[in-house]
Amino acid sequence: MAACQPIAPEQAAVITGRDFTFCGACGGWFVLVDTLTFRAEVPAEFAKPTTPVWIRYEKDESDGLKKAGHWIHIKSIRSR
Repeated sequence: MAACQPIAPEQAAVITGRDFTFCGACGGWFVLVDTLTFRAEVPAEFAKPTTPVWIRYEKDESDGLKKAGHWIHIKSIRSR
């Protein structure tokens, strides 16, 4: 029997700025959720420093560098 998965609640977040370092676990944009800073690829319309947004996300643990770099995969995003 298959069960429906609950929808994760939206989290208040701020796109704080671009990560210009070029290491294997770096790049993308810094995203502040509560007191935690993550890295993520952000859609162009939200890719501006200090942009307040609502997001749903999951941790990106697809490889060791993504896990070490605190990457997330943004599943949904909208303006706040």
